[in-house]
Amino acid sequence: MKILILGDVMGASGRKAVSENLSKIIENHKIDFTIINGENSAGGFGITEDICKDLFSSGVDGITTGNHLWDQREILDFISNEDRLLRPVNFPSHTPGSGFNIFETEKGKICFAQTVPTKRAPGAIQREQSKLFVTFRPGENIKDEVSITSGHDYKSSTVTASSGKKRYSFFSQKNFAWLLDDQEEKNFIKLMKRATNLIVKARTIKGAETTDHYSMMGFTKAYNTAKKTCG
Repeated sequence: MKILILGDVMGASGRKAVSENLSKIIENHKIDFTIINGENSAGGFGITEDICKDLFSSGVDGITTGNHLWDQREILDFISNEDRLLRPVNFPSHTPGSGFNIFETEKGKICFAQTVPTKRAPGAIQREQSKLFVTFRPGENIKDEVSITSGHDYKSSTVTASSGKKRYSFFSQKNFAWLLDDQEEKNFIKLMKRATNLIVKARTIKGAETTDHYSMMGFTKAYNTAKKTCG
């Protein structure tokens, strides 16, 4: 299964790029599923119902978001009824919407949950949104796939995630990073379910260190639901 993940779709220019190019990319590269981050698609301030519908009609299958999600107040009602628009799973439990979903494709189900950091440093480094994903693709026998993006391209072998005394190293390709094998993923999932907080450190191509602090609030519930459905 080929999955296309796009970063921040920023404002009108980003939406135009999606509407003019995405369908060609999907056709030319035989993409099965497309995810974008849409929290800045309304001029850099949130996302609206109309924008969501335009992105879906352009070929987007799922839209992730972050801390700018609520900049457009109208989205509060829409997200409660549109399960293809996801909020971070570590938002408070009473927050509208869901941090995970089950997507059906021609090649089977995809289930994933996303979480965003509560704090990022240093502020001087310009980067896109940081996210942590856990994905299930049962048709390919893929379970507990953990991936991280810190919003910048990584310097090789510099991505780590830790909580307490536990520390895990990730391998990276451009702006995403993964754990080394299935056992590492299982152990890391156990850590995420127990942990209150998680710290991800990495270095940019130029060597500057970035640090993202994640709250694990809500992760266990979302993970258990995804595993029950897709695991």
